[in-house]
Amino acid sequence: GAWDVKLAPGGLVDLEFLVHYLQLRDRAALTPDLGAAVRLLRPALADAHDLLTSTLVMLRLVAPGGGTPDAGAKALIAAAAGVPDIDAALRLAKAQVVAAWSAVFGHKR
Repeated sequence: GAWDVKLAPGGLVDLEFLVHYLQLRDRAALTPDLGAAVRLLRPALADAHDLLTSTLVMLRLVAPGGGTPDAGAKALIAAAAGVPDIDAALRLAKAQVVAAWSAVFGHKR
């Protein structure tokens, strides 16, 4: 669903796979730090990486059951991420990762 920031299309697993592929293909940014590698290989995805990562951590803290967080939890997640609308920010971040995936691999995930 919308709150699956790890496994859903455009989530962290897609971003990590994309970055590791680019690291191997280009023999560049060979660091185990995903955030650093993103910034070196695809700087335009840095904000998406940071948002997805912080959201995953916050979800584990405020909605540990894995379901959709309630309004209070959403407000905490948005505040931690520094965004006014966490739902819109997550849609944008995932869309950016999906677009980058399509640009590199030539098809939608």
